[in-house]
Amino acid sequence: MVEGAWAVSRTASRPGARFRRLARRFGRLNIKKAAVAVAHTLLCVAWAVMKDDSDYAEAGADSRSTSATTSTWSATTSRPSPGSATR
Repeated sequence: MVEGAWAVSRTASRPGARFRRLARRFGRLNIKKAAVAVAHTLLCVAWAVMKDDSDYAEAGADSRSTSATTSTWSATTSRPSPGSATR
């Protein structure tokens, strides 16, 4: 699985982005830790696909950053103002 993680690190996929993010956080000397973490992610994805008997749907490398921004924006716009609550 770690060899798969090294291979996916060169792609523009979500696990590839996770590898690059973890490698940057762990530092240059610890990129093997990032590879093991991504191998665990790949194993979890494979298990979920087999468990649910479904196809893998790629979310994309930038899905993490755009979904976090969208959910924060929608959470702040849907809140009622403090003065508008009625008892």
